Amino acid sequence: MTQESINQILGVEETSSLNKGKADVYKYRYPALRFIAWLFWIFAVIIIIISIVIGFNLLDDGNDIFALISFTIGIFFGLLFAATSEIIKVFVDIEYNTRKIAEKIIT
Repeated sequence: MTQESINQILGVEETSSLNKGKADVYKYRYPALRFIAWLFWIFAVIIIIISIVIGFNLLDDGNDIFALISFTIGIFFGLLFAATSEIIKVFVDIEYNTRKIAEKIIT
């Protein structure tokens, strides 16, 4: 049984036939996810900067405990947002790599 007959039985069209004439148009298939990952990264940076500014303002006022809490919470949520951004990018890259491997196996 050839690969073409298996694809016909399963009703699957070869991915190489879908990409004829298109260099690597589908490299970034999920632009919305990449945009959301970028937003998470921007929010992470903003949160960290704001928490540092608030923390230093609280230190100037003599509120050492609140400054430490501000630093801790800001760094925690900043790292959480940055990690979420990276996780989204990893999933998109996994999809891209899996699709490329599937295309090489089919062709």
